[in-house]
Amino acid sequence: MVSLVLFDDQFEVVYHRRDIKAIPALSTKEYYVRGSTALVDAIGRGIRKIVNVYKALGDDNVPEKTVFVITTDGQENASKEFDSHTLKRLVQQQQEKYGWEFMFLGANIDAFATSESMGFKETHTANVKYSKSGMRSQFDVVERALFRYRNDDKNFSDALLDIEGNEEAKEKKKYTSFLEAGTKLPMMYMPDAIRATIELMEAPALNISVRTSYNLAAMSFAPEEIASSIQRIIPSFEISYKSDYRQQIANSWPQSIDDSKAREDWGWKHEYDLDKMTQDMLQNI
Repeated sequence: MVSLVLFDDQFEVVYHRRDIKAIPALSTKEYYVRGSTALVDAIGRGIRKIVNVYKALGDDNVPEKTVFVITTDGQENASKEFDSHTLKRLVQQQQEKYGWEFMFLGANIDAFATSESMGFKETHTANVKYSKSGMRSQFDVVERALFRYRNDDKNFSDALLDIEGNEEAKEKKKYTSFLEAGTKLPMMYMPDAIRATIELMEAPALNISVRTSYNLAAMSFAPEEIASSIQRIIPSFEISYKSDYRQQIANSWPQSIDDSKAREDWGWKHEYDLDKMTQDMLQNI
């Protein structure tokens, strides 16, 4: 179920708990801008609205997972009902007591400073480029992050890095990696992940020997390897390294995943290797 709210100096509910399959593509008729940015009020009222809906549904009917996505291209400048301290307490309560997840994507602002002031997790925050390609990257990444969350992976950071990393790699021809060189991680390009899900659903029941979950793998690479892949297309591309808190997360992950059962049982095979993925990404940013 999806709810969509537009906000500026007004709070306008576009869709309220609609089946996503019944929602048409957004156009300027439903998705548009007006004046000021009552960002704090919009988030606070949005949370309160969903909380009241859940109370009316009763405990047995409340969704197992709730993800609250905020996208803005402006700094808070018009809120009257909530302030950042009140909102931060409300956000933290929903995160800690009820397991809600929040994503904050900001353009033309310091998204990380704004996010921190409101109680959102640093790993669930990204700066977005204010451009057509930046907006496209934003929604693509939200889709990938939600896919991960629906599959019980709450770490959005590897999806969110695509917004800044791929844009910077293509347009500035340089990128500062937040992981150290040599940090190899298992990865899969989203078209392969979607295809794998469909193939598993359509596989003959007799072929399915694992009734919990299958491991799926495609490729493993370190930052310098993806840099080399980019350099085969953009020779002047440069990479530097400045690790942050995400290095510790990466160090806790395996370098590869054994997906032999999926390959044996229902013929899983990835199509995208590192170079094919890089080429597709750079063509479509």
